[in-house]
Amino acid sequence: MRSDTGLLFCVLRMINVNDGSIDGRKRLHKSAYLLQKFGAEGFETIRFDFGTYGPFSREISAALHEAIITGLVEEQSGSGASEDYDFRYHLTAAGDQWLLSYQSSGDRCLRRTLKFLRKLPYNALELSSTAIFIADEVPARDNNYALEAAIKRKSSFLDSEADARRVLRRVIRRDKQSPVPEVPLLIPT
Repeated sequence: MRSDTGLLFCVLRMINVNDGSIDGRKRLHKSAYLLQKFGAEGFETIRFDFGTYGPFSREISAALHEAIITGLVEEQSGSGASEDYDFRYHLTAAGDQWLLSYQSSGDRCLRRTLKFLRKLPYNALELSSTAIFIADEVPARDNNYALEAAIKRKSSFLDSEADARRVLRRVIRRDKQSPVPEVPLLIPT
């Protein structure tokens, strides 16, 4: 497990780069997981487990909780027009100040990735992150199997398959450029 400061920094950066707010805990977890897969600085060692809604990190939850109780992030209850969410998270002025005290050169990947992910429906994030998680856990299987297994678990998300494939293709591209080879996804492009 990483230091609390490092995890807190990751959560605050994600919210900050995402125009200062993120709608929902599930989107926060899926975005963090996909940022890890895209190679965003600071996300490399975060531990994820498989939960009801796909990849989930207790470390991210703890850092978010700390950010809320220390006043760095404000949690608002509610539901959005385009997708349901239980809570919206906003970076506070104190959170902005806290971020200014740290420097990071890795914001380019973070910004580019979150800009891409922000445009996608939540269902596509859950479907793609679930498929990647399955592919990482069962490397002997090809990744078409992983996507099919994710769709079986998330059959109501079938309408998000095309968007999920877009995310998967980007992860494949990143893996091919990575100096340390990982298990490549074999989803057709």
